[in-house]
Amino acid sequence: MSGPNRICRTTKWIGTIISALILVAWLLTIPLFGKARLSITWATASNSRWNLGFAGLRWVRFPASALLIQPGLKIDWLAWTPPVSRGWGGHGFRPPSWQSRMFSSFDLPLWMPFLIIATLTIFLWFRARRRHPPGHCGSCGYNLTSNESGRCPECGNAVSTA
Repeated sequence: MSGPNRICRTTKWIGTIISALILVAWLLTIPLFGKARLSITWATASNSRWNLGFAGLRWVRFPASALLIQPGLKIDWLAWTPPVSRGWGGHGFRPPSWQSRMFSSFDLPLWMPFLIIATLTIFLWFRARRRHPPGHCGSCGYNLTSNESGRCPECGNAVSTA
């Protein structure tokens, strides 16, 4: 298999792996059964910060006049606190938001990229399902070469002789 088949096969496996990773990250960052949740923060030297927590990815950029953030990676297990009302239930089902008061931030809930990537991956898996080649029965896949009866000898379905 080469060319488009290899690309499709590779794409559907990459999509499956990325979907699984996003799902695991989403499940680790929502408080399940009142337990702790994961929070991963990565701060850069340019007053910006990435945070994976509360079932989403958040980017925040502070103004130059704000206190500098210590650059680096920080991983914490945070205790569950009642969620602030965020629109769609507060447990990771919120729409993306953009705030611009004293700082800039962008929230992207993890369910959105998961839904998009998983849908495309499922479509690729569905498209790649096994099809019967020409000259074979459409029901069971039996090779109908030299068959002149118009019926499949394996399953009995009527087939075209063209």
